[in-house]
Amino acid sequence: MKSHFFSLSRKIQELLTQKVLLYLASLPFFVNWYFILLFYYEKPSIQKQCFRSFVLSLVFFILLLLSWIFSMFPVIGSLLGNVIHLIGILIYVGVSFFLIYKIYKDQNVEIDFLDKQVKNLEDFLI
Repeated sequence: MKSHFFSLSRKIQELLTQKVLLYLASLPFFVNWYFILLFYYEKPSIQKQCFRSFVLSLVFFILLLLSWIFSMFPVIGSLLGNVIHLIGILIYVGVSFFLIYKIYKDQNVEIDFLDKQVKNLEDFLI
């Protein structure tokens, strides 16, 4: 039983290359970056991508909160809330897939807003 477990864990570790981990950290799910960051914190490229996903999730949640606030306005509020929520979804999913595409093409991408917030986060944590 132990040998099967160790062989399975070795196969999983072989599959989780740095590029696959970058893909997983960039996927537009809210907390998948957290688990990758827990286990692979020592790799700077993975760390930066996880922080980017975290900042992008925060931007989405801020826009979600704004849409909730705007939806409380009478008459036009529900329309404004829905539009802001749609903008948040498009930004979150669009930037996530843009980052995945750039990882696939092995290109370095710099998004000023995200990178500035990631640098502030790194300065705060380190």
